Amino acid sequence: MSSHQQQNSTDYGTYRAGEEIQSLRKNRSEGIRGTVDALFGALAQDDRGEILEYCQRLERLLPITQSHIYHVDDVLSASELQWSGEAVLSFITANDREEYIFEADKTALDQLVMDITAMAAVNGDVDVTIQREQPALEYETRVGTRFVKPTSPATGDLKLIETGEEADLKATLLTGSQGSGKSSAVGTLVEDRIEKGHAVIDLVDLFKSENAVYDVEDDHDSAMQDYRVRHGLERGFSGDYEPPDVTVLAPLTHTLAGVEVPFRETDDGGEEPVVTPFTIPASELTFRQLVMLLPHTTKTQQGYIKSAHHYLTQDDSDWSLMELANTVRQKTNAGDQVADRIERSLRTAQSKSFIRDKQSPHVLEWDSLMQRDRHVGAFTVHMIAEKSDKLAVLSYLIDKLHDVRKDLLMNHKLEDTDTYPPLTVVMRELHTVAPRSKSEQDSESTIEGYMIDSLSELLALMRHANMEVIADTQKFKQQLSPDVSGLFHRVFCFSGQKPDVRTVFRTRIDDTDPAEQVAQYDTGECAVVNSDGYKLPIKMAPPRFHHLDASRDGSGLTYRAKQLDDEFLDEPSWSADIPPRLRFEGRFDPREAFWTRFVRVTNDSDDRVLKDRLASLARSWFMANDYQYPGEKQFKTWVKGSKDVDDQRPRTSSLRPEQETWCEQNDCGNRAWVFKGITVEAPPSVNAEHDPVTKRSRS
Repeated sequence: MSSHQQQNSTDYGTYRAGEEIQSLRKNRSEGIRGTVDALFGALAQDDRGEILEYCQRLERLLPITQSHIYHVDDVLSASELQWSGEAVLSFITANDREEYIFEADKTALDQLVMDITAMAAVNGDVDVTIQREQPALEYETRVGTRFVKPTSPATGDLKLIETGEEADLKATLLTGSQGSGKSSAVGTLVEDRIEKGHAVIDLVDLFKSENAVYDVEDDHDSAMQDYRVRHGLERGFSGDYEPPDVTVLAPLTHTLAGVEVPFRETDDGGEEPVVTPFTIPASELTFRQLVMLLPHTTKTQQGYIKSAHHYLTQDDSDWSLMELANTVRQKTNAGDQVADRIERSLRTAQSKSFIRDKQSPHVLEWDSLMQRDRHVGAFTVHMIAEKSDKLAVLSYLIDKLHDVRKDLLMNHKLEDTDTYPPLTVVMRELHTVAPRSKSEQDSESTIEGYMIDSLSELLALMRHANMEVIADTQKFKQQLSPDVSGLFHRVFCFSGQKPDVRTVFRTRIDDTDPAEQVAQYDTGECAVVNSDGYKLPIKMAPPRFHHLDASRDGSGLTYRAKQLDDEFLDEPSWSADIPPRLRFEGRFDPREAFWTRFVRVTNDSDDRVLKDRLASLARSWFMANDYQYPGEKQFKTWVKGSKDVDDQRPRTSSLRPEQETWCEQNDCGNRAWVFKGITVEAPPSVNAEHDPVTKRSRS
């Protein structure tokens, strides 16, 4: 063999030896990194047996000796790594290492793992810039912490949501079993939106006003606030945080009118109720919502009600349940017995007090709710007894919210973000309004199906209307309608039953591998899943405000009055009595309906209405509504006999000019009969061009 050949052979041998050494080093480093990751996993699960196994494996691989510890101590003396040296030294010098691991407290084990990880970093086997915790942020604030492996490339903050100028608001669903931490996390997300300047409407509360305490600070010494500190966050309302203003909105029921509610002191030294009662105009109810409020109506009766409802809603006018009953009687083929049964059902609905008309002073002011940043409008229906009534009211609220927001969008008002900030809508226990398995009761099942459609429309409108929805639910697969769950852009998946967790991952990323781990998460831990993938594990921080536990704290209304220094319980001034204009007094009488709707008793002798004109207006309204008119003489006799108003016959020259003109047009002569002490408004059916009095009043 020539010297040249010998040289080539030597070079190749050296190369091969170098390759083998590099391969061994690579395998060793990969083994160390894999074992470090596994060690952190065992630490998270507090599996002492696996912790011992991985520590002993790393002791051999690194290796870990006293001299190595002293060397690392010198290297890391000025490092930011969590290094003490004492924990790992105690471990390798322990007489019984198994006993040491199994009897060590959590703090000692945490430090042992960090010591070993730091030694691996000094060896170059893991990244020196170890980041064990990654702050998880929404729009404005840190809402939790993501725990990352020591070998993970993740650095800096983790943004859980898109925040660029072009980013749309998202629909966010939090799901998990009871006690998994999802409802607490909802509060944390809402506080982030408050900080961003959103208006907040918390729409769904079925039990005890649990959503009424956004402005009630949690006890600084509570376990929840200790958790906030562990996330690097302030306790309670510390720092620059300003709690929102809260208004509780509840249907005006006899229960609400009969209990004490929280009052707060105002800046001018007065006082105001925290609760705002609201009523629902009958004319704004859909047919399906209306049927939910009517106990024990048959399919046949519902058919007549549907026809009457359609008749009344054609011109978008205001009407009452009493007028609906009359329309059933006058405009459908319902016989007297059927009409009587329907009227009794409508009387029952009216007696619940919260169904009225648009003249009620308690009609909801949606526009105002949507204009207020750092404000929470917290709706509750917990003072309504019947489940079907609760569902009907919730259905109305969802529909009305959609319609109001859509009108603002169509009229370009949402472009003025100074007036209309972004809107966050919160829906708790979403499965109660959009269930997978509908009620066995036909009326409840109907409204549940209707609400699923309404929610779908609301979520579809969301991205166009500067609005987002944050909701929570328990069993994702077993309880929540897939028609609704599929519309949420991202899911915070907390611990729960495995079929539910698997469905979250399968429907978002078609990969159920992480489900086994997520299903067993501790309270407050979750995975954030969307169509782009998932991020886990994330430990959510509790909110600043007190997370109400109704079994311990009672109603949110009474709890806040006990906790806030400037609030107290007192009886409200509002009444649940039905206004006279809406009361069912015997069978429907169109004369009474006309009088209630268009005549006002002033008892002022200067107010005079021409008898003939009053009868003419009544005839016009009767004809426009296809009611049988009793005749002018009979109508005027009825007014004088039943309404206790005085009459007189003054000279027409003493009347107001427009009344005198009317008399000239209708040949009243020199004198005309009038009713004193009343005024009358012309019905819409009257043509002002042919009625000078109406023309003047409308001009």
